[in-house]
Amino acid sequence: MDAGVPTTPSSDNGPRKFFVAGVEVEFPIKPYKCQISTMNMVIRGLRHMTNTLIESPTGSGKTLSLICSSLAWQKAEFARLKEILEKEAIENAAAQPEETERQQMQTERDRARKTEEQKEEQMLQRRRENDQGRAVVYYDDSDEDMEDFQMRPKKIFKMMKDTKNSANALSTSSDCMNTHTCDTAYNIGQGQKQNSSPSSPSFKNGICQSPYSTPHKEESATQMDVTADVSAPSETVTKDAICISKQDGCMETEEGTSAKPQYVLTARVPKIFYCSRTHQQIQQVVRELRKTVYKDVKMTILSSREHTCIQTPGSGHTFRSKTEMCCALLDPVEGRGCMYKNGRMSSHTALEYYKMESPWDLEDLVQAGRTIKSCPYFASRDLITTADIVFCPYIYLIDPKIRNTMNLQLRGAVILLDEAHNIEDCCRDAGSYSVLYDDIFQAMKDCKRVAGMEILPEIHNRLAWFLSSLMKWMSQTIQLTEHYETETERMESSTFGGADAVASFEEHGIDLESIIEFKRCAVDAVTETNSGENMLHTKESFERHGVLQATTFVLEGLSLVLGFMYDNDMEHIWDYYVVVCKNSVVSSTSRNDMPNDWPNARGRSMLIVEEDDTPSNWGHYLNFLCMNPGVVFRPIADVVRSIVLTSGTLAPLVTFNSELGTTFANELQALHIIDENQLWVGALGSGPGGRELQASYRLTDMSDFRQELGSTILQVCKVIPYGVLCFLPSYRLLESLRQQ
Repeated sequence: MDAGVPTTPSSDNGPRKFFVAGVEVEFPIKPYKCQISTMNMVIRGLRHMTNTLIESPTGSGKTLSLICSSLAWQKAEFARLKEILEKEAIENAAAQPEETERQQMQTERDRARKTEEQKEEQMLQRRRENDQGRAVVYYDDSDEDMEDFQMRPKKIFKMMKDTKNSANALSTSSDCMNTHTCDTAYNIGQGQKQNSSPSSPSFKNGICQSPYSTPHKEESATQMDVTADVSAPSETVTKDAICISKQDGCMETEEGTSAKPQYVLTARVPKIFYCSRTHQQIQQVVRELRKTVYKDVKMTILSSREHTCIQTPGSGHTFRSKTEMCCALLDPVEGRGCMYKNGRMSSHTALEYYKMESPWDLEDLVQAGRTIKSCPYFASRDLITTADIVFCPYIYLIDPKIRNTMNLQLRGAVILLDEAHNIEDCCRDAGSYSVLYDDIFQAMKDCKRVAGMEILPEIHNRLAWFLSSLMKWMSQTIQLTEHYETETERMESSTFGGADAVASFEEHGIDLESIIEFKRCAVDAVTETNSGENMLHTKESFERHGVLQATTFVLEGLSLVLGFMYDNDMEHIWDYYVVVCKNSVVSSTSRNDMPNDWPNARGRSMLIVEEDDTPSNWGHYLNFLCMNPGVVFRPIADVVRSIVLTSGTLAPLVTFNSELGTTFANELQALHIIDENQLWVGALGSGPGGRELQASYRLTDMSDFRQELGSTILQVCKVIPYGVLCFLPSYRLLESLRQQ
């Protein structure tokens, strides 16, 4: 059976232990049937490395089920791998006596052979010393003389044959005779040593050896010196990384060295990424984690600088955001540095030292950062390496740009996406890209500047050419824009389907080959900018050696979206629209994250067009709009171990398989925890005062409607015990009712 029945606890509401899909789960309370079904489906998906789709109504304990089931499986997986590796270690230990005996026998043979070789060397040395005082004798090439000359080496070789026990000494007798003959004749006449050339056989210790023959065992490393895994130092192979190593039970002698050859056996359990939509929802997840026995798990929470930065701007400095302030402080040329970026909280061991117990939320981390005077933002990123579970908004995993910035490694990981009812829109946004014409222009100038500094000039000139070609295409396309006007905005745009955009690009020399070259050059340029040598030159000369960070954003954004369109034989070419439009320059979140190192980045468009009545804050945008969420989601699903996607409203489930381009082998639509007789559905057309409750956009601004709605909610709260959950169509209406 996949799911087991909970065992009888000491109290009806106490913690429970039971088996679900073969894994022991500890639950803080008596679980509902829908919670057992959810845990069963999650564990089955993790065990069989398949994706899972779960719809569970709001208020049914879905979050607690996800936490307990995933961490219980992770704990069981650790125990399983540990048992396997310990079994291998026992088998290796059992094979050690036989291996040791074989090594001892080999050592004895090597010692005996070496003793014989030393005796032969001493004998030959004594003969050379006896021949030093003799006169030099020359022979002609007659057969008689040569025959007489070769008698002595033959006798010497016969004596060597009688005294040696090794069969290797008899392998190349003819070569030995020739080499020894020449060597002896030369030493008799000159008394000097002859060094054999690498291309000819050599005579060593009385044994003839080929220069390409295998060296003796005492001259080569033995296999027993090689451990099973020598890539990671012993300090990093710790419980923080959920590894099994020689620190986890191998016996050592009093001197600190092992009595037997050591094997470093490592097996990493998949890391869990628990993702929700907002930071507020993550706080609720942490509160649920505190209720479980898994609360001591090593964790971290990823967030933006806006939530975790504790630095304050100095006098005379004005920054639009904390992200801009942080980038300015850490700038290698003009930045003065940040005193909080010191790494004091960059490990779970450090957090334990500062009495910060798991689980903690962002407020706890920020408060600890203020006390310790260490940056919470970079601390949370440093903790990813040793964390067993990582909490973050799912945009951090879905958006490739943020994922690369955070250096999140998803291969083989487990991803839990909670409240993922809008995951499709999130993927479409992550696969889209919008760039201002002025930004492309400034990036082109920046690439030319770097090329003029003789830093990869060919690479940066090619980038400048590509960006220039893209601007020329925009300049001609903007002349074909159509005017659109609504009640709230006015816009001019020109729209191309994916295939039409590719054809239009090719007319301006932007073809598949040039795009592949652009992507390669962009990677080389960014890598060179971030190299240690360039960073050092930048700090020493107070002149930036490499492209600006804003240029990096443009290059990476274009490379990403063009890669989606052109890679895999243009597989997703029909999933994109390319739009060139003239619109107001808004201060979006993505642009606030860009450092203000371009003075003209938000100014007037560089296009030569007539703009008599155009506002000065208008600009020309190049938009790549992704229509298929599977473009972004499928590459993630291909590399992770398993994805669990849950929400209270996912129906119809069949659409997620096609929309996300991923197969969900496990699907569950869990029932609610309440019975049907506990549910009543009705509609109120009017309030207590008799006024009509019609929440249209026009009527919600009227004070009479707000007053009637507030009176209705008040009356409902008076007759319904234990609380009321009220949903409103907008935050604006919520604030207006609170102020009423």
